[in-house]
Amino acid sequence: MTVRLASDAAYAILAHVRAAHPDECCGLLLGTDSWIEEARPAANFAPDPARHFEIDPSVLIAAERAAREGGPAVLGYYHSHPDGLPEPSATDKELAPPDGRLWLIVAQGQMALFRAPGSEGDEFREQELSIGKRGLASRTGSGHVRDQLVSGNFSMSDTDVDLAALLCSRLCHDLLSPVGAMNNGLELLADETDPAMRERCIDLLGESAAAAANKLKFFRLAFGAAGGFGPTVDPSDAKAVATGLVEDARTKLVWDVPASPLPKAAVKILLNLILIAREALVRGGTLAVGAESRDGETEMVVRAEGPKLVLDEQVKKALAGELDPAQIDSRTAAAHMVRSLSTRGGGMVQLAGGRDEPLLMGALIKSA
Repeated sequence: MTVRLASDAAYAILAHVRAAHPDECCGLLLGTDSWIEEARPAANFAPDPARHFEIDPSVLIAAERAAREGGPAVLGYYHSHPDGLPEPSATDKELAPPDGRLWLIVAQGQMALFRAPGSEGDEFREQELSIGKRGLASRTGSGHVRDQLVSGNFSMSDTDVDLAALLCSRLCHDLLSPVGAMNNGLELLADETDPAMRERCIDLLGESAAAAANKLKFFRLAFGAAGGFGPTVDPSDAKAVATGLVEDARTKLVWDVPASPLPKAAVKILLNLILIAREALVRGGTLAVGAESRDGETEMVVRAEGPKLVLDEQVKKALAGELDPAQIDSRTAAAHMVRSLSTRGGGMVQLAGGRDEPLLMGALIKSA
């Protein structure tokens, strides 16, 4: 029997793998019967997360409780092998509960699906996996999904409506973690009586609420109509939302943008370049931002430097205008938006560096 994985869930898993690297990521697979509709990220509570995983029990408890109340069933689990193979490790085989649930493992750019030991046997059994929308999933012919994951081959066509839908999907994905953490925190707070633990729950709720608010403010200006209906936007608004999204214990934002208003399209391009650069800074670093308007043109530059820079190949193609419109998905939508706004504005996008040297991304548009 083929198990189907929703394309948005596949993207969410891949994004979680990249964000957690070099540690193992983990989470839950939710859905009905043989249809995995959602991948729900969870914190890795293992003492050595670079080699093992242990799903945050509060996330599992909340999902099981929701399933009993009519929500999606917990079909199984996913995790990554940063330096291993897309197959159950010796530790996986040793510690797997005999519940017969699905195990999705990501390694070396591949996904593989297995069913844990249960009533039908005492070995992990590989399952056939397909990815796509309900009713449109394409079969892979084996448990491994390779080119589909690398190429984004399960995405929408390139229309304005579809792009808006993909940007909304991206927003929902990024909000899933902090909103889910708030929900779990509230449930734990309701059952917790220890004063110290209650205080910790309240602190976590505050942190999660702040993270969700920062993401909403950023995406509202980067994707939406924030900034009003005039032709320009105050750069201080862009700086405020970029600071909220980027700056943390590992990443520093350096802002070098004049105070004079910028064209609205330039601000959206700049913020989406910041979003792309932030994701490339796998282990944090410094993100420098600059912009200048002169001689009828506005130029924007984003420079990312850190111990590890990883820019997705599909994102590179989208920025260069080399990605088939049918392959644009929520993972590459921001890069596609940068390219589209730049070319419509009579300008261009440039990309240089990465991996062993600083990543430079620039864009230019003609001022109205």
